[in-house]
Amino acid sequence: MSDCNIFIVFANEGVAVKTAKMLLKDGIKPICICSSGMEIKRRISYYQNGIIICGYKLKDCSVIQLAEDIPENFSIIMIGSASQIDLCNNDKIFKLCVPLKKDDITCAISMLMDFSNKKRVKRTEAENETIYKAKTFLIDKYGMTEDQAYKYIRKKSMDMGIKITHMAEIINRKTSL
Repeated sequence: MSDCNIFIVFANEGVAVKTAKMLLKDGIKPICICSSGMEIKRRISYYQNGIIICGYKLKDCSVIQLAEDIPENFSIIMIGSASQIDLCNNDKIFKLCVPLKKDDITCAISMLMDFSNKKRVKRTEAENETIYKAKTFLIDKYGMTEDQAYKYIRKKSMDMGIKITHMAEIINRKTSL
């Protein structure tokens, strides 16, 4: 399971750390721990896919709002009470009810990985830097937010049928003219 990008997002830092420790015991190393929707959206923009483990309410949004804002190649596992799960009727979100059994999160991660037929590929550091440089240019030149810049690059790459890193390289070449 080491080839899967795992992100942890809880408004309560103690819950986030406890969740990370549970995963580490099972040999799963999370990419990062965050507390807000804005932060996790920024963090995942450097990855092609992954699984976000979170609670119902983050510091700045709900899991439902987060699910609407993230790319389709990311999955969400929401951990919450029965009443929170009842409120969450979004099909994009895999729900786990507390109290959790020992292997619930690990099994959910395995199931989501099996369910996805997409090949899980991490970008290289150089590719991440290329994308970051292109986003920075769009932010500085056009006043976009980081999320808007990433979505712009992603959409242009899909429209042209090329990889996102190649689209970022094209943008970077134009900035050096």
